[in-house]
Amino acid sequence: MIFLKKLTPFTLPFLLAACGNDDIDPSDLQTPDVYEFSSLTDSSAISSVEYKEVITRHILINELNHLLGSEYLQEIGATKGRAAVLELLNRIYTAGTGALTNNLVNVNLYNDQSEATPINGTPLQSGLIPLQTTFADLSPNINLRDAMPGLAYDLPFRDENNSFLGEFIGWDINDVNDEDLLPDAMIQSWFNSVATLASDDDDTTTYYENNFNYRELIVQFLSSVLFYPQAATFHLNEQQGLFAENINISAPYTELQHQWDLAFAHYGFARDTKTLGPNKVSEQADYDNNGDGSIDLYSEYSFNFSRQAALKDIQATFVDTNYSSKTIQAFLTGRQLIDLNYIDSSQVQNFRSEINIQANIILDNWENSLAATMVQSINLLSQSVQFIELDPDLEKIYATQWAKLKATTMGFQFNNNSQFSVDNLKAFHDYIGKTPIKNRSIVTYYLTDLFDARLLLQAQFNISEDNVNAW
Repeated sequence: MIFLKKLTPFTLPFLLAACGNDDIDPSDLQTPDVYEFSSLTDSSAISSVEYKEVITRHILINELNHLLGSEYLQEIGATKGRAAVLELLNRIYTAGTGALTNNLVNVNLYNDQSEATPINGTPLQSGLIPLQTTFADLSPNINLRDAMPGLAYDLPFRDENNSFLGEFIGWDINDVNDEDLLPDAMIQSWFNSVATLASDDDDTTTYYENNFNYRELIVQFLSSVLFYPQAATFHLNEQQGLFAENINISAPYTELQHQWDLAFAHYGFARDTKTLGPNKVSEQADYDNNGDGSIDLYSEYSFNFSRQAALKDIQATFVDTNYSSKTIQAFLTGRQLIDLNYIDSSQVQNFRSEINIQANIILDNWENSLAATMVQSINLLSQSVQFIELDPDLEKIYATQWAKLKATTMGFQFNNNSQFSVDNLKAFHDYIGKTPIKNRSIVTYYLTDLFDARLLLQAQFNISEDNVNAW
């Protein structure tokens, strides 16, 4: 079917409708190596792939990470106080590029001038220049808070005594009764802790206290609950995004194409990921795929999780552990199937089932990649925890690794078809603890809990002993 790529968007739909494409075996498809698809609905459009709002959220999280670790935030805390630090953090989280007067488009976060904020948190390793240099170059009306689970949509688990109230697994705040509000309240609680540390007249304290690394908690939690859950709950859900129509909606794409593309963007893949391969993706975030001498952050940049998944594939002992490669291929195959079935409803049921198969491949391998990352975090924790009360610097490494593991685990509860049951998830949180440990006397017991947590992951995700040790 390669010849189909050479047909115009105008003629393609008619040919496809005539040849009955819904019975195509996905394994026989010759999919493109780059995630780029021409528009079937608008012959004047450059592409049918559009997901700028998702990439804008990736960049907002990166910027928040940059701000949290910056000397500038500490200076603001020392000179202007706690409230000023909170205001800066929320200008990324709550304002973003949204319709607020102090958003990142209207006011520079770093000098308070009436100009767009430069993008500092998404550096390029290639030495090239980005096409998008300020937040004015990104999608408008986007922030992080509006996509927060519990606010944007109800949490999947409900209070056993009152279904109107959400139940969040993995963290507690005593004065939050409706846990639909808890994810947002957690961010604000952690912001408050950072603001207190930044304004406490102690230059040695930033975002770390009592083995809580608030910077890592904030960034990893946002990365865990704003991307994978969105894809699992909506875009790749057969009752939600995959139920969308695959017909013209007066846009360069159909609604079904758009849902699939949004899921692709949530994973954080660059469009040429398959061509690059896991080695290059794990080594460097940005590559100039089209050779124009610049980097398009929307298409030529691999965001954090996609690089972590590629790294796990490389580190695995067995060559068949290729979560990242399987995921990118399923995205390409699914999108090709959607295009081949544009406006053709002759065998809709079969077509939908083929799309769902690819979606399940994506979600299974996505979750497997998360589990592999968690196994690696446990392995690292089992080493760094042994330095509690012995070496302050290594103890900080433990705090960072604990925060990463804890925050990543909290994202698991948003996939109703997860390989990890609710009981397993609760047991896992019990093993890693509600809070990081501070007392050396319980390190031995904690190591036992960590290895039990690892065994739980190993059993549920069928991870080989060799890979457990390799990660």
